Amino acid sequence: MTNDNYLESGKKTGSTAQHSAVVIETNKRNELAIVTLSGHPGKNKTQLKNYQQGNSYFKHFVEVKDDEGNPIVINHKFRENHKKQDVSKHDVDEIKDKVLNHVKQKDENKRKIMKLLD
Repeated sequence: MTNDNYLESGKKTGSTAQHSAVVIETNKRNELAIVTLSGHPGKNKTQLKNYQQGNSYFKHFVEVKDDEGNPIVINHKFRENHKKQDVSKHDVDEIKDKVLNHVKQKDENKRKIMKLLD
């Protein structure tokens, strides 16, 4: 769970909207690559049919930095969701496949993941 303004991409928007996020990758330093979720459809979003009765959509952008340019880690800006909000492994795999192989941002997303794992 995080606020838009805590994301590197969200700091410019001024939005403080709160969103759940899905961890799609982590490294040995416990730094995270996340994809944020939304409650409504839109451009650059895909429906998660098996999560929350199909009322959630994931954005096609991988986030690896916070608003200050630091790696994303669990802290006061990025809180762990309650267990009942966990996304299944199948859905995480679906999200990861989509954002790394099937969207126009795939090259940028892959670059972020590779840098995280370096």
